[in-house]
Amino acid sequence: MAFPTFKSKPLGARLVEKGEALRTEQAKKADASRSFATLSAGAAQDSTTAGVHAAAVERAIAILDDAGVSL
Repeated sequence: MAFPTFKSKPLGARLVEKGEALRTEQAKKADASRSFATLSAGAAQDSTTAGVHAAAVERAIAILDDAGVSL
């Protein structure tokens, strides 16, 4: 009497592979989250910088207007 042979991997090996795949996926999501946070922080800084520049330009125009210089 011959024992049946299985073509699939043992359950333990499949569970280990699944765990590794999940850890890899979690690592990818964490990297994407860090990248998004970095981009968001950069965008916030750019927005602040743009606001400061706009205020400086408006102030410069007001100073020139007060001095009688027309643009």
